[in-house]
Amino acid sequence: LDHDMFDKIFDFCEKVRYHDSDGTKRQAGCVSGWRSTLAYLRQYERRDITFAEIDSDWVNGFKQFLDTRAVKIRGVGTEISQNTKGLYLSKLRACVRVAMQRGLVADNPFAGIKNYQTEDAEREYLTIEEVRQLMQVPCEYDSIRRAFIFSCLTGLRISDVRRLKWGDVQQQGAFVRLTFKQKKTKGQEYLDINQQAVDMMGKRKADAECVFSGIPVNQTTVNEVIKRWVLRAGIRKVITFHCARHTFAVMMLDIGTDIYTVSKLLGHRDLATTQIYARVLDKNKQKAVANIPSIFG
Repeated sequence: LDHDMFDKIFDFCEKVRYHDSDGTKRQAGCVSGWRSTLAYLRQYERRDITFAEIDSDWVNGFKQFLDTRAVKIRGVGTEISQNTKGLYLSKLRACVRVAMQRGLVADNPFAGIKNYQTEDAEREYLTIEEVRQLMQVPCEYDSIRRAFIFSCLTGLRISDVRRLKWGDVQQQGAFVRLTFKQKKTKGQEYLDINQQAVDMMGKRKADAECVFSGIPVNQTTVNEVIKRWVLRAGIRKVITFHCARHTFAVMMLDIGTDIYTVSKLLGHRDLATTQIYARVLDKNKQKAVANIPSIFG
C-alpha cells in the first residue's frame, strides 16, 4: 500500500485499518477493532487534522476522552473496559508507528505515554467431556465444526486455521507436522499434531489449497454458528471460536503438560501469557481445598 499521499490522520487510519504494515489484509475481527477506534477518534477530534498537528497532549486528551465514554449493552450505558480502552490506544499507536515509518511523523507523540494497565479477562473454555458432547451434535457448517475441533486439538487461532494450506502439512516420522508463520506474531512455527487433529483436516488436496475451505469470512457469522451449535449440545457457556484455543491450553495443563511446553505449543513469545491459563486451572489450589478437614462431625 502507498500511504505517502495520506498526511491526514483519518484518511491514513482508514487505509491502515484494512492492511497490516507488510501489506497483508487484516482479518475481519481486527478490522472491527480498527473501526471502533476510528469511531471514537472522530468523536474526540471533529476536524480533519494532519499528523503534524498531533502531539503528546493530543494523545493524552484522547486517553482522557476514552475515560469519559460509555457503551450501551442491552440498552444500559456501561463504562468502556480497561482492556478495550487499551486496545483503542494501541490501534492509534500502531497507526502512528506506520506513519513514522513513512516519514509522515517526525516526533513520536506517544513518547513517554503509557498504555492502560490491562485486566485479566475471563477465559471461557470447554472441558474434555464437553468437547466430546459437542462432537455428537451436528453443526450447520461442517467446515466450522472441523476447524473448531481442530483448534481444540492444536490451539491454533482462527487466523492461522484459515491460512493453513496443504503444503504446510508434512509427515515427520510418526507425527504430522504443521509448518506455518503465525498471522498475529509473524513467528515461524513447527507444530506436531496427533491423529485426531489429522482426521479433522479431511482428505489431502493440492499443496496450494486451504485445508479448511468454506469457513465464512465474517467472524461474527462464525461465532453465531458456534453459539447455536453449543446450545444444541446442551452446553451453557458463551463460546466463540477463540475459546477453542483456551480449551487446548487448559486441556494441556490438565493432563500434566509443563507450562513451558504449553507456551511453545501455543506459540507464545512470553511465558507470562501462558501463565494466565495456569491460574484458570490451578490443581494445587484444588488439592488444597480438597484437604480441608470435615467440619460436620
